Amino acid sequence: MNNTLYVVLGAALLVLVWFLPRIRRRARRWGNDVGTKAGQKFADNRLPGALAGLGATLVLETNQESAAQVVSAAAATKPKRFRSETPGLVTAKFVEADDVRVRLVPAGSGTQLQVESFRDYMQFPQGLREWEDLQQRVTAAAQAAGVPVRPGGVVTYERTQQLDASNWRWTRTD
Repeated sequence: MNNTLYVVLGAALLVLVWFLPRIRRRARRWGNDVGTKAGQKFADNRLPGALAGLGATLVLETNQESAAQVVSAAAATKPKRFRSETPGLVTAKFVEADDVRVRLVPAGSGTQLQVESFRDYMQFPQGLREWEDLQQRVTAAAQAAGVPVRPGGVVTYERTQQLDASNWRWTRTD
């Protein structure tokens, strides 16, 4: 009776050793699928908020030249993150120097500061934190210069240029 038990246990062990690599591959594949779906669901839930935040604008109640000076002064407070390219154009760094491009455009009686384009990394828009930081710095610089600032309209974006397998550039749609 003991010999039969040993033979059955030995056969079960051999079957387990034989099928273990296949079980591992299937378990790993299943885990990857579950993780990918969970990550995509998380990103899909956060996407509208990220796009709305990046689409928020500021209106400086002054002419374009004065607004460009205020924005350049605000960008100069953190030169490792922000860079004034030309008057009225500032880039913000998330990973690369031009991940977020911010531009001044005429808006009625003032000048509107808005995100022109931004990159996504791993299929999700990045740069919201940099944009919010720049908005705060511009608001503080404008108040110091005596320039009134108010929230502007919301700008919308679409993915327009694929940079590589999982990264895109988003640009304004209007």
